[in-house]
Amino acid sequence: MAITTYADLMAALADWVERGDLATRIPTFIGNAEAKVNRWLRDRKTEAQDTASIDTPLTALPGDFADAITVQVRASGSDAYTKLDPTLPDVIASYAEGDDAPGRPRVYAILGEQLMLHPAPDQAYSTLLTYFTKLPALSDFNPTNWLLAEAPDVYLDGALASFHEFDQNWDAANRYLQKFEGGLAELRSARRPQAGKLRVETSLIAHPAAYDITRDI
Repeated sequence: MAITTYADLMAALADWVERGDLATRIPTFIGNAEAKVNRWLRDRKTEAQDTASIDTPLTALPGDFADAITVQVRASGSDAYTKLDPTLPDVIASYAEGDDAPGRPRVYAILGEQLMLHPAPDQAYSTLLTYFTKLPALSDFNPTNWLLAEAPDVYLDGALASFHEFDQNWDAANRYLQKFEGGLAELRSARRPQAGKLRVETSLIAHPAAYDITRDI
């Protein structure tokens, strides 16, 4: 059975689990797989850009934001963007304690669902955010996406891993989870995007190297 749509995937999962009492839970198994994709996979097919005029230290991120690649700012009347260095919100907070004067932003951090700039902008800056998007969730209203079209087996393995976790069949859950992770790794390896990354360790920080603003003082 070819899996090309959300309905196909639902039917395939029903065949695999062979549990008529779990029909209403199948969308949850699919959603759990999508959540893992959003945490682990960074692929060039999910790269996007967003531009905005920002004059405040905090601004909302795009709704489909998963992870930052670069943040660049450009002052009014300037032709050139300046790339900002990534850091962590706590680091920016420590900078702000000693120097909270507005200026041209030099660093950025991700704070929840907001983009944080420091120093706080002293004027409106044109900001170019290049980022990885979340995987568009499958539904009756969105029957396909790029991952289902390219790797339906990965989707199926991820959902089956979630089913076996629910069923507390840990051997099967681990087996399908390994297949799922391996499929995502194959997708990444096939394209080898320069900025791409497959995140499989929950302890991995997106930007471990913090920028030291004092080096420019």
